[in-house]
Amino acid sequence: NGDDSSVTMDFGTVQNPAFLASDIFASVSAGTDPFNTFGGNGSGSIEVACNINSITATFEIGPGQNSSNILREMTNPLAAGTPGFGINYRLYSLTERTPASECRPDGTKLALFGNGNIIAGNPFRINVFGRIFATDANRAVAGIYTDVATGTLTF
Repeated sequence: NGDDSSVTMDFGTVQNPAFLASDIFASVSAGTDPFNTFGGNGSGSIEVACNINSITATFEIGPGQNSSNILREMTNPLAAGTPGFGINYRLYSLTERTPASECRPDGTKLALFGNGNIIAGNPFRINVFGRIFATDANRAVAGIYTDVATGTLTF
């Protein structure tokens, strides 16, 4: 219906990331993320109500402010000029965070619900799940890391 809204994915607070052995998970979803280990999560969910049917709907998340066409990156302005300035992260459409469900910053579109079907008048949610690999988190230094990416629903 053309509404613009924003949601926040919060990966939480990590103490001593240089010694982190496990990945960091977060989500923007209607349910609880079973992988979330550091207390972060989303504020709100992506809720959609369409007034037309579609059998080819796709969802794409743009590259963000700091990303290349290959990797997404959050940056910490307090760490400019250091190896900890940016850390890579990934976004997925499934809680299992499989490579096939990754919302890559190269413009790859994902079919909604696996088949792209939207029924007019039936509201639905788009879930987004995040992951920072421990090897990327190990580079983090004190401060706040951020990025802004835009999601586009095409039908």
